[in-house]
Amino acid sequence: MTTTACALLAVGSCVAAPDATSIAAQAAETASPSDGADSAQAIAEGSSIIVTATRANEIAPVTASLQTMQPQAIISRSFIEDSLPATADFNQIALISPSVSNFGGANGSGLSESKAQIRGFQDAEYNITYDGVPFGDTNDPSHHSNTFFPSNTIETLVVDRGPGNASNLGIATFGGSMNLFSR
Repeated sequence: MTTTACALLAVGSCVAAPDATSIAAQAAETASPSDGADSAQAIAEGSSIIVTATRANEIAPVTASLQTMQPQAIISRSFIEDSLPATADFNQIALISPSVSNFGGANGSGLSESKAQIRGFQDAEYNITYDGVPFGDTNDPSHHSNTFFPSNTIETLVVDRGPGNASNLGIATFGGSMNLFSR
């Protein structure tokens, strides 16, 4: 493997063409000791190198916006499809987000209720919206996971772990908010 190929390995994965070894061997035989820099250049010009890379934010299950003013986690559709059953509720999706914990729901989705906590704030101390519309119990600001929004209907879930601002709709945004967006 050439020096050029080794340097490219640090950036991404590197695959040399099948004849690259024979080209490198020929270049090493014909090169004189005085032109070491020229032989490295000849190897790079004579071989085919394919470099592939994946950006970390394309494969990470949780990302964050660079324009946000408070801690935020955006859970992607690819994670929801690949890692959760189609019947998972919104609390199960939010569990991958930092600072979110869940209890209850031992019988499965729709059969019993689960409750999430964001940074220690109990249910009714944070807000949940579905496509920008806040929802919750009619008696108080609590939420019920058996208000069934299955994971196959959710495109993205955004967990804001900060108190929000005046533009956040809902009655309990001081503990944060879970924003569900439909497909």
